[in-house]
Amino acid sequence: MNLLMLSGDPSVAQGRWSVFRSMLSEYARYWQRIDIICPSGAGATNRVLENKVFVHPVSPLGPRLSRLTRPRLVYRRGRELGAQTRYALITSHDYGFYLNNGLAASALSRRLGVPWVSELHHVDGHPIASTLADRLRFRLARRYVRWATPRASAFRVVNRKEMPRLLRGWGVPDGKIKVLYAMYIDHDLFRPVNVRKEYDLLLCGHLVRNKGPLLFLEGLRIIAQQYPNVQAAVVGQGPMERRMRAVIAAWGLEQNVVFLGWLPTQADLARIYNASRMLVCTSYAEGGPRVAVEAMACGVPVVTTPVGLMSEIVVHDENGLLFHWDAEDLATCALHLLADPAEQRRIGCAGRETVQPFEYHRKIRELAEGYQQLIREAAVEEASE
Repeated sequence: MNLLMLSGDPSVAQGRWSVFRSMLSEYARYWQRIDIICPSGAGATNRVLENKVFVHPVSPLGPRLSRLTRPRLVYRRGRELGAQTRYALITSHDYGFYLNNGLAASALSRRLGVPWVSELHHVDGHPIASTLADRLRFRLARRYVRWATPRASAFRVVNRKEMPRLLRGWGVPDGKIKVLYAMYIDHDLFRPVNVRKEYDLLLCGHLVRNKGPLLFLEGLRIIAQQYPNVQAAVVGQGPMERRMRAVIAAWGLEQNVVFLGWLPTQADLARIYNASRMLVCTSYAEGGPRVAVEAMACGVPVVTTPVGLMSEIVVHDENGLLFHWDAEDLATCALHLLADPAEQRRIGCAGRETVQPFEYHRKIRELAEGYQQLIREAAVEEASE
């Protein structure tokens, strides 16, 4: 079977390591050929991975027109590829203002006579909108889903509670909602290691409003009133870093926070997890979040908002701590753990057990088998018409 993927991740064309690139190393085993159409970027070029994954970056006419021109460019490239290769399935990773991969995928599906699955890992602004732009994206996503429902063979979602509930509310029938997790954890890498605890709290991710970095600092400010020497680490970079540094200076938290930037390797990230007493996730909308599951795999307790997969797998005060976007609640949860190392160990051990099923090889096999089952069902349905 051959697969055409319309992706929003340029890393595979740029030759950079990413979770997507790591996933392809195993995913390729289940397909005869995979073609990936993705955005261009610095260093992007056509590439061949694993001898049967072919990457095709497309460049829009200009940054201001990228959202408008991308669907046409993706469609054109997909049509060229479809003239050379018979695909069994088209998947599109759909997000953002214009959800343009889905627009191109729908047109290609009709042109090539191939079933199409729209992948919605999360919807901006759900469950909480952090900005006006998020609220606009949420409304556009709702319009997109209603438009795509009669056209797509299915919607792939990556959690079993949050996204299915949202899609049902938008009129998507259960038969078109396919839960296929995007959490592939290497348990040989992300595991408990006996290292010295350097940080009390860890925030990890792209520093954008949606990740709630200012909420993290609000909680830290409250914690510092009881633990003046509390130490927090921030892993990642992004447009909110400058604002965070200004807030830290205004609140006198310069001695409490260290910025580590992006870490060079996954092994470095695993070490930082293990060197932290807890990981804090303050996100407003997520499909995962991956960092929380990786930390749990390391036996590190997580304090998290109930976003994405977290509302599904975390049971408050059993295998993690949940709070609802409130700095006081965040501080209460963190202080509970800081005051009791035995609680850190108990919740960390329970969290590790919870995420064992998200093993890398197992979840990628389930993803491939899920899509191949959908292909067979589509073929039966077409034959019966």
